[in-house]
Amino acid sequence: MAPVTDSSTGVLDKHNKSGGSSIWTTLLSDTSTNSMNASLLLDKSVVVLGNDLSGKSVLTTKLQGLEKTHRGSALDFQAIEVQDEDVDESGLCRVWILDGHLAHRNLLDFALPKQMVSQSIALIVVDMSQPWNIPESLQKWINVVRDHIGHLGFSATELDAIKQQVETEFRCYTEPSETSTQAKVKSVLDQPTAISGELALSENLAMPLIVVCSKCDCMESLELDFDFKEEHFDFIQCYLRTFCLRYGASLVYTSMKENKNIEVLKKYILHKFYDFSFQNVASVVERDAVFIPSGWDSESKINILKDNLTKVNADDAFDSVIAKPPSTRLYVQEMKEVTADDEQAFLAKAQAALAKASVSSKPLQGSKPSKEERTGINPVGGVGGIAKPIKLDGKPGGASNERMLASFFNSLLNKTPAGGAAPLRTGKTPQKSRTATNKAGDTESNS
Repeated sequence: MAPVTDSSTGVLDKHNKSGGSSIWTTLLSDTSTNSMNASLLLDKSVVVLGNDLSGKSVLTTKLQGLEKTHRGSALDFQAIEVQDEDVDESGLCRVWILDGHLAHRNLLDFALPKQMVSQSIALIVVDMSQPWNIPESLQKWINVVRDHIGHLGFSATELDAIKQQVETEFRCYTEPSETSTQAKVKSVLDQPTAISGELALSENLAMPLIVVCSKCDCMESLELDFDFKEEHFDFIQCYLRTFCLRYGASLVYTSMKENKNIEVLKKYILHKFYDFSFQNVASVVERDAVFIPSGWDSESKINILKDNLTKVNADDAFDSVIAKPPSTRLYVQEMKEVTADDEQAFLAKAQAALAKASVSSKPLQGSKPSKEERTGINPVGGVGGIAKPIKLDGKPGGASNERMLASFFNSLLNKTPAGGAAPLRTGKTPQKSRTATNKAGDTESNS
């Protein structure tokens, strides 16, 4: 009978004979593998989609518990730390943020490869500060997800299996009072053949979806600036819930500014991925903090909200109720870039302008000075050549004001300084002084 040997001892002896340098690496690897929670070893990914400026980067920053927002380009990669409090283990959940331009949608091949579809959640972010763009944004990114999964090359059998997984999770939803184990047992016993209601999960994309309505703190601004009423927000909620029910998606209203529902969203994602405990119930009462988990909503619940609409019809076209305002009233306005001149170039232009102004203001040789030049009074009431009306006591200056100013400046020109000094010469002899001199000369000659 062959002797029984300890495999671990054999491994140690082997490494000792080879030098023993890698023994510690092997021990650390075995320890981490045995102690790590198996569920946290699975690769999980959240793919964040949405238009530019919808709040994707800020939302991801809040989910990570960070303060400084990191904004990447094209396809950004980040991670959320996962902490299992029951077994005191941690891991990382991948987060991919796709740019809002459709030109970058091909980068989903890196964020969402074929083998990761069943291990990922698509998170579509829409902007409540501009609610008139919600339908276009939702349809745009739903099409991106559908087209991407379509070109991954799934066989019909593989695609049906993934869709069945999504449908099972949708049907297995229970209130937090029931445990997940009870829900699974209940689902197996019931074995429903179809989901109740024609609308519920009528379009299965083979991937879990979460619709996040961001910037819900802007509702008050919409009331003040665009005359939104309570029924407008009910209409928007009704539209979003109907859309989410059709695709089996969850709906979460968030506010990064007021930190609303951020922690709820994070816990819900980890619950979907790792089956962590989740005790938050659905909420539709607070208009800016709506939370509807996948599988909770139904057509009958949505009809309750529809019945409360009196001034608008829930079946009306979205743009007929939530009309897009003129572009001049939108929150995000186009900013034009202004380029400043170089300092030396600016000074050169200023010097040329001043030189040109001095040449044009120089009187022609031999010409008589005008009344305005003699008095320094502009015809429209300005002083020193500045054509600016003068106001006294809040009333525009008239002819009387001009005469007063002319008299004032003439008195300054003709006034003899104290001590008998001669008046200051300005290079031009005033017309009145020349006339007085001529008269004095004539008197002397006549005498």
